Amino acid sequence: LTRAAASWMLHRLRLPNLCLIMEAGGRFQFFAPKTESAEKELAGAKAELAELMLKDFLGEVALNVAWVDMAPKDFKPDGYRSKLLELGTAIEKAKSCPLGKCKWEENVFVRHFPQVEAPEGEALTAEDYGPAPGRRRLQELGRKLVRSRHLVLSAGGQGLPDSLPLLGGNIHAALFEDDRFPQEWRGEWLRVETYAGEPCGAPFRPLANHVPRWPDEQEITAAGNYLRGECESPEPGMAKTFDAIALRGIHEDGCGRPLLGVLKADVDRLGQVFSKGLGDRLTVARHAGLSRMLDYFFGRRLMEIVEKDFPDTYTVYAGGDDLLLVGPWENMLGLAGKMRQAFSGFTGCNPNLTISAAVTLVSSRVPIRRAVDLADAELDRAKELGRDRISVMKRVFTWQDFLGKDDSDGPFGYGVVSLGEWLVKRFQGPEALPMSFLRQLLNFSRLAEQQAEANLAGQAVGMRALMWPSRYRYQLGRNVVPKLAGKDRSEIEFWHEIGEVPRAGPPRMARLAVPVEYALHRLRKST
Repeated sequence: LTRAAASWMLHRLRLPNLCLIMEAGGRFQFFAPKTESAEKELAGAKAELAELMLKDFLGEVALNVAWVDMAPKDFKPDGYRSKLLELGTAIEKAKSCPLGKCKWEENVFVRHFPQVEAPEGEALTAEDYGPAPGRRRLQELGRKLVRSRHLVLSAGGQGLPDSLPLLGGNIHAALFEDDRFPQEWRGEWLRVETYAGEPCGAPFRPLANHVPRWPDEQEITAAGNYLRGECESPEPGMAKTFDAIALRGIHEDGCGRPLLGVLKADVDRLGQVFSKGLGDRLTVARHAGLSRMLDYFFGRRLMEIVEKDFPDTYTVYAGGDDLLLVGPWENMLGLAGKMRQAFSGFTGCNPNLTISAAVTLVSSRVPIRRAVDLADAELDRAKELGRDRISVMKRVFTWQDFLGKDDSDGPFGYGVVSLGEWLVKRFQGPEALPMSFLRQLLNFSRLAEQQAEANLAGQAVGMRALMWPSRYRYQLGRNVVPKLAGKDRSEIEFWHEIGEVPRAGPPRMARLAVPVEYALHRLRKST
């Protein structure tokens, strides 16, 4: 939709695509000549766009438009920086009154629904109105997008029979799965696939469009009774539902919880990087280059990792400077770590370009909007506690703690997921430790967290939180020491050291909460 709006405005002002310096993450910027006719066209396009968005989306979506004047001196670093700040302020002002002033009366937005007759003796509901027409078109476009190789946008005209009108018919969009499409159709031709296929000569536009699909009948059969609630029998090649994606949390041994992981992430302080980070080297070229490279990472580089290593990941969006992915909960924890490592390598380990993330675990029956709200809240918490962090299961870790420091230090050097996997192995098999001890570990770790938080805040520590070390040593002597007698001494030392309370800093037991929850989810018997 953003690309369609940008193409339409450029077409309306009779400008080439070279004027478009940035288009990513739901935003676009372009240069236009400062002439009386151009300003008139911009004002007309802004008003018309508000009307079109209102008509197509019934007030659910708004595209805010603002512009600033620039003189030759403003293309120098200091001037360009101030103009970017001025443009940002203008956009925020436009957001305060979306869809134009014409539909706002005394700070109240009036939304007009089409006339719908209620069945006799029944009241109208929201479902009777159906989805907004623009949303229906985007849904149809989205269904085709996941299989497409090319996107063609045509401004003006009637388009092709297979094309979909956007923005009131000012733009027609057509998607093609191969190179065989009508060459006579004039428009902006973009290659949108991630990385498969041979070069075709079309400009490449990174677009995250990966969705997991059923590969074959064997996997469908293996899912078996778990799919009894599916409204439609799956077939090879069909997109998987969230229920089916969650089933990847159940392992071959029948253990594991069928949960979804919602991964949300974005680049930290990107506005400051643009306005201050480039310093006296801020130019139009560097601004456009940085924007496009970040969009390239999320739109293509990350999608390569997803398609290769985490194919059961559903892409809600990824581009610009942020992403939202949904997949099996274990996969999302692994993908978060790989994403951070890839981003660090992509930016040359630049300490000024960091990323924060959150992974929220939910049932597949939780509405996606609610799940995203939970992930949003956790991402905000990760940023509040210092940025360059990840929030997992309502606990915030530095990336170093999450990924691990040094495996040679044994379990103490493991990352969160690695330590969770280590616990899974210790509580499985013929020589497994009792599951009751694992559940006790979760209780002890939570009490250790309470103790650490109280000490940090200078508050009194509750009696239960003070007594966890003695209770832990009792359980250790009862459940662990007899099992490990005469075996690896280093593991016995690990369990003893976990229960120690240092003079300063949090106890090591506090770090065990998320790995223990991971192990409990992984070892739970599925029905």
